[in-house]
Amino acid sequence: MPVSGARDLYGPVARPCAGEEGAAVKVTEALLAELEALLTRAAVIVQALRVLTGGGGGKG
Repeated sequence: MPVSGARDLYGPVARPCAGEEGAAVKVTEALLAELEALLTRAAVIVQALRVLTGGGGGKG
């Protein structure tokens, strides 16, 4: 049972109106692309930190 005032994360998702659906998809795709870029940068930083701290970094 959700805490009073908290969103029910398992409830139904609000759907955009037909005219807004295309815009919502474009915004979602842009946000996912940005997230992918951030995760890629984070992976590069983690790899660099492993190399700098002697934690490896080579394959295998």
